[in-house]
Amino acid sequence: MNTILAKLYQPLDVAIFSKESHGCFKLRSQAPLWLMDLMSEKELKTACYLDEYFPFLDCVLPDFEQHWDNKKRALLMSDIWLETDSSGKEIPLEASAAWCEGSAFILIKHLGRTYHEYSRLFQKVRDNALLQESLENERSRYHQYKKMREADHVLGLPKVTAFSGVSEK
Repeated sequence: MNTILAKLYQPLDVAIFSKESHGCFKLRSQAPLWLMDLMSEKELKTACYLDEYFPFLDCVLPDFEQHWDNKKRALLMSDIWLETDSSGKEIPLEASAAWCEGSAFILIKHLGRTYHEYSRLFQKVRDNALLQESLENERSRYHQYKKMREADHVLGLPKVTAFSGVSEK
């Protein structure tokens, strides 16, 4: 690969694989550090079946194959998945299928900080949704209690506290 392109891709934490014969893929970029934790040096130098190292790819390879058959220049992105390196650390990854100059490629990107930022953002959204649901439930209970008190007042019945069930006179 062109040395200028290699230097550009290195800080992006992207591994670029070209599709070879019989469904094998060969690394065409410099191996990012995270990739060296998942594959041996020998495996990085030879063509291999990527789904043996990244089982998630088995789910998206049919879509990637269709994308390559259509020779679309746009990237087809996978969902995000996690791999575990030899030390037990989770590595968030995302794959893309690309077609360029008559060849099929898979780009695998380490999401790193971006993944963790999105995770925190999604957790905040989830927490806010749960809080909103709780507030709506409380509001509904309050309105039911208020209607019951109004009905008791109109009928002249003793007051009942909704939460304790104790009568007031």
